[in-house]
Amino acid sequence: MLGIDLSSIDFTLTPGQIVFALVFGYILTFIINQIMRIAEGFRIASTEFSYSADNINAITRRCYSLFPQEILDFNGIQYKRGMKVRITTFQNKTFEGEFIGSNKDRDMLCIITKNHIVAHEIQNIETMQISKM
Repeated sequence: MLGIDLSSIDFTLTPGQIVFALVFGYILTFIINQIMRIAEGFRIASTEFSYSADNINAITRRCYSLFPQEILDFNGIQYKRGMKVRITTFQNKTFEGEFIGSNKDRDMLCIITKNHIVAHEIQNIETMQISKM
């Protein structure tokens, strides 16, 4: 073959080494699965919360603090807090509501629709336009 003599290498495994390999493989698989599960949680594109009209003021104040950036520049157009917007995502979901703001890292924005508060990743938004609601 390649000039490598494998006959001098001892390939026998003890039962202890086999058990160790099984346990190590199980632990390694478990850790990888947990990391993937956590990473999947971070990849959720949007979050919707229902709200009641009774506590809309408290919810709005909370959204303002979580999304303090009042102006968002998206595809060369500036959107300001309070504007009515229509958002279409790459997943073909459409949200129409009042723009609340974006977060400091500028990776998520928040709008309040008639029935929900929507926080969505900006990178997953296909179009955003001013709405006539």
